[in-house]
Amino acid sequence: MFTPEWRGPWPFECKRILSEDQVEVLTLLQAALPDMMVFPGVALPRMLYVRVEGTAKAIRARSTWRYVITEKSVDFVVCNRNAAVVAVVDLKAPQELRTVSRKRQCEKERALEGARVKVVHWSSVQARDASSIRQMVLGG
Repeated sequence: MFTPEWRGPWPFECKRILSEDQVEVLTLLQAALPDMMVFPGVALPRMLYVRVEGTAKAIRARSTWRYVITEKSVDFVVCNRNAAVVAVVDLKAPQELRTVSRKRQCEKERALEGARVKVVHWSSVQARDASSIRQMVLGG
């Protein structure tokens, strides 16, 4: 087993937390939705919880359901000013993903659907004007 050398500097460096595409979409979302808060790269367990009915069996099943959303995230979460989730924005459409990724995407979408969260799939050909973005994310 590898044991890191504790003395001296550790071999870490900072890296970008968003790709260029993500920075562009974040900027567009923030400009189109100034009354909303937009958070990039949010893990599902930060925004979803498992409802339980109170039975012992349901409570034991909670950890199983939590496992389904562990290590899954969305590209952006749009929230109102009270930090309540309004919608999520994912940059890749499910059909653009590899088979393994597609299964993870399906699980993610089912979890979001169960929580009644609107999912917006953003493609690179999406409209870039503020009113179209606002309509796409908020609807009506």
